[in-house]
Amino acid sequence: MGADLIVVPKPTNPWHISQMILGHVIEHPYYMDISIVEKLAEVRGVQKATPQAYAAKLELVAACPCCPTSFSYLIGFEPMSDFIVEPWLRGSSKKLSRTDAVVGCNVAALGTNVVIFDQVLETKQVLEKSGTGLDDMIFITLESLYWLAEESRKLPERVQGHPVLTIAQNQISAVLIRVEPGYSVSDVGTRIKVENMDLRVIYPHTLGQEARERLLSLHTIFLTSNGIMWGLLVVMVGTVFSLIVHERRREIGLLRAVGATRRWVFKLIILEVTLPVVFAGALGILGGVFILRVFGEVTAKSLDVPYLWPDPLYIVGLIASGLALSAATGVLGAIYPAFSSSRMEPYDAIRRGE
Repeated sequence: MGADLIVVPKPTNPWHISQMILGHVIEHPYYMDISIVEKLAEVRGVQKATPQAYAAKLELVAACPCCPTSFSYLIGFEPMSDFIVEPWLRGSSKKLSRTDAVVGCNVAALGTNVVIFDQVLETKQVLEKSGTGLDDMIFITLESLYWLAEESRKLPERVQGHPVLTIAQNQISAVLIRVEPGYSVSDVGTRIKVENMDLRVIYPHTLGQEARERLLSLHTIFLTSNGIMWGLLVVMVGTVFSLIVHERRREIGLLRAVGATRRWVFKLIILEVTLPVVFAGALGILGGVFILRVFGEVTAKSLDVPYLWPDPLYIVGLIASGLALSAATGVLGAIYPAFSSSRMEPYDAIRRGE
């Protein structure tokens, strides 16, 4: 999400960070002093460093019926140095007051209020849909987070199921780092670990390894099963149309008797088989889009992976590929019945068709 390195307290489990990015909200109890940001910014090769503080899981009432989740994760960030949240906004988050919030698309609508620890926060910006944990997060300034933590301790007991914030003043959970161009990410990470033995450096490209492995095995299964099904489908199309051609021998014989060439009959059968198969392929594509629209989010949650619709041009390419595969299926399935019908002698075909 724009960070080349994530620096966290030593006890932090990298798996927890991975699960947060994928949308599985978990507790993150380890903190470090915010002064570490300046120290990390001075490391050679560090271009930008911005802090974040992961505070608590909040059970909120969904702002609209379409929201698939009823929880959010409260995160404090520093708008002036941020390069993680800003790219997902249409506007700027630099000017946020104590009672302003930037929320994920599943949390609330623009301009609505979110009540946390009896304090009303106004939604100033809504993040674009990412398909990750960002969609269920509430971002407020670090100053606002420390203020909410103090307010939470004043409450006699839990309010709306919210736990009391244990974060103290000037504590943060992580520092996200962007490496200067020309510097090796691994070299900068090693330099940070050598100079700060009490910190853990996480390389973001390793966080999605579990999801990649799960999707790779699923992709292999899909390719294998679809390949087998496609081969059986070609055989089925060829068998069905062979029976149809067998029943239409008299008609084919009459066509040959009035002057139709073998090549013309061959093309006619190929076209007659291919057109309905392509039409069926188009219906299948529409059905697949409908199923993804209805059950896409459910499938993504069951697989524990984020789901986003691809780029429109990529979708157009997939549709074109699907139609081309349908046409290929029709052509391959029609070769045998088309060849056998084109080889029929007119008189023999008429006699056998009677």
